[in-house]
Amino acid sequence: MPSITTPERFASINGTKFPLAGNVQVFIASRIPDKYVLGDFGLDTHPFLSPVEWRDFRGGIGKDTYEAEKANKAWWSTLDLGHRGHTVLQRRPVQTAAASSTGAVGFIGEIGTTVLASFGTAVHSYDNSTDGWGSSVRTLANAATDSLTAMINGTLTLVVAQGTDIDWTTDGSSWNRDTTNIDYVEFWREFLWAIDATTGVLYFSSNLANGFTADATLRLAAESVTDLFVGPSTEGDVPGVLYATTTRGLYVYDVGNSRFLETGFIVPYHPNNGRGTRTWRGNIYYPAGHALYEYNPVTGTVRVVGPDRDDGLPSDRRGSVVATAASHSNFLIGIDSTTGSTVTLNTFPSSGAGRHHHAVKAVDAGYPTILGWAGGEPPLGQGGWEVKWGSGSQGQSANPLFVSNQYSSYRLWWGAGGRVFYQSLPTDIVNPSQVTTTQYDTSGTLDTPWFVVPGNQTAVAMTTFLETRNPTSSDTVAVAYATNFVESFTTLGTNSSAGETPYNFTSGGNNTGLAFRALRYRVTLTRGGTNTNTPDLVKLALAYKRTFTFLKGFRVPLDLTRSFGGRSVKELRDLLDTVLSTATQMEFFYRDATETEDVFYVTPIPSDYMGIERDTGRNQEGTHLLVLAEAI
Repeated sequence: MPSITTPERFASINGTKFPLAGNVQVFIASRIPDKYVLGDFGLDTHPFLSPVEWRDFRGGIGKDTYEAEKANKAWWSTLDLGHRGHTVLQRRPVQTAAASSTGAVGFIGEIGTTVLASFGTAVHSYDNSTDGWGSSVRTLANAATDSLTAMINGTLTLVVAQGTDIDWTTDGSSWNRDTTNIDYVEFWREFLWAIDATTGVLYFSSNLANGFTADATLRLAAESVTDLFVGPSTEGDVPGVLYATTTRGLYVYDVGNSRFLETGFIVPYHPNNGRGTRTWRGNIYYPAGHALYEYNPVTGTVRVVGPDRDDGLPSDRRGSVVATAASHSNFLIGIDSTTGSTVTLNTFPSSGAGRHHHAVKAVDAGYPTILGWAGGEPPLGQGGWEVKWGSGSQGQSANPLFVSNQYSSYRLWWGAGGRVFYQSLPTDIVNPSQVTTTQYDTSGTLDTPWFVVPGNQTAVAMTTFLETRNPTSSDTVAVAYATNFVESFTTLGTNSSAGETPYNFTSGGNNTGLAFRALRYRVTLTRGGTNTNTPDLVKLALAYKRTFTFLKGFRVPLDLTRSFGGRSVKELRDLLDTVLSTATQMEFFYRDATETEDVFYVTPIPSDYMGIERDTGRNQEGTHLLVLAEAI
C-alpha cells in the first residue's frame, strides 16, 4: 500500500517558519479592564456597565461637551437650575396689558408707589390692581436713553434722559424739562451728575430747577461714552467714586481737579463695551459684547465671568450684553441676539444706586434672553448662568431691566416687543420642596452636554434612569435622547408620578441597547393648570456598556528541539529573538495562507513569552510558548 505523509505543522512568523509543538490557541486579546471598587453595591460597581449621573445642574448652562470635572453643567436650559438636588420650572413671567401707546419700551422706573414706563415717547403709569397702564402722563422729546430715581434737593425725583433733553417728576403726574444734551445720569454725593455721550462733557446739579453746571470733559471720540455709574474706589476705605464707562474701558472722575483719569481697567474696543456696567457685591461688572468682566479696583484683579466661558451659548442666543440689573441672589443681564439689519433706538436700563437705567442702539432682530448668575459655580459660588426668560420671537430686545419692590412684591421688570413683563424674585426660602406659593412657568426644557464615550469609541446605551418628584399626574417630566451629534430627539418616556423609572433602549421591543459614540438628553418639564405646582427632576442617569474592537490573540507553542526548514536550533532561536524585538506588526499565519482571512498582522507580547529548557550547559533546545496579538 502507498504510504500517507502527514504535513508537518508550522507557524509562519515575520517570514520565518517555526515548527509547532502543539495546537495554536486563539483568544480575545481586547477586553475591558476589571473594575476594583470599594463601597456599596450600585450602578458604578456593575462588572461591565458604566454610569453617567446628574443630580442637579447648579453649574449652569454653556457646556456643549460633557466633562466629568464639570458634571453639573448643562448645555442649554430654560429651567431653574439654582437648587441643590432639584431642577424645576423657571418662575412664571407675567406679560402686562398692552399700553394705549405703541413703540419700544424706553425706560422702566418708579416714583412714589407707582411703576412708570415709556412706550416710544409716551410715558404711562402701571395700575397693579387692574393690570393696566392707563393714559399717557408725559410725552418725551425723544426716546429715553437713561433714567434713575434719587433724592435730589431733598425730594425723591424720577429723571429721564433723552440725549437732547432731560425730563423729571416728583409725583408721576407733573413733569419738567431741561434742554441740556444729556445721555446718561447718576446720583453721587448729593448731586445729580449727567454726561453728554457726543461731547463727553460732564454736568452736575443740586437743584434741577436751577439747571446744570458744566464740569469736566472726557476727551474721547464722539459716542465713546456708554454709561455713568458709582463704584468702589481704588482705596478700600474711600466711599464710592464716579465712573464713566467707554468703548475701551473705565475712566474715574477726579472731583478735586474736575477731570477724568484712566483706571487700570482697559479692554479692546467693542461698540457695546460698558453698557449697563454696575457694582454688585463689591465688584464692578463691565459687559463687553458677549463677555462680562469682573473688576475689583481695590485689588486690581480682573476675571471673565460671562456666559461666553466654556462653550458659550447656542448660536441663536449669542449676542451682546446690553442691559444689567442686580438682585439679592443674581446678577442679571439682557442679551440682544440680533441677526437683522434694521436699526432702531431701544433702551437697556440697569439698576443700582439711585435706580439707574440706560439705553443703547440695537439691531432689531434675534431671540433676546435674560440670564442670571448666582456668583460662580459650586462649590465656590452658588451657581452658574441660567436662563430667567427667553423670547421665542425675533425682532425684540430684553430691555430695559429694572428691579423693584413696588406693589409689595420683589420683581424683575423688563420690556420686549413693545410690552412690559415682570417676574417675582425670591427674598427668603428658595428650596422648591419647602415653598408652596411660588408661581412657575408652564413648561421648560434642559439639554445635557453631549456625553462622548471615553476614548471616542462606540458604546451601547442600555438604560436611562429618571427620578422625579411630581405633585400631580398633570405635572410631568419627559426624557428624550439624540445621538452622534445629530440633534434629532427620540422620546424614551414620561414620568407623571414621583419615583425612579428605568427606560431601556430597545429595538423591536427587545432590550438590545443602542450603539452610540455621543449621546445628549433633552428633558422637558410641563405643569398642569395649577401655577404653584412644578415637576421636579431629581436624578438623570445613563447606564452604558463599553465596547471594544475585536482583536485576536494567539498562543503559539514552538518546538525548538530540532532543526527545521534547513535552520539549526540556534538559528531558529536567533530568529525568535528578532521576532520579539520587532516593534512593527508582522505577518503571521498557521493555516494554509491562500485565504487572506487566515493571515494576521500581530505584535508579540514579551511579558507572556515562556521557554522550557530541556538541558543545561550549551544545549539550546527547548519548547517555547509565544503569545501574539492583533493591535488594530
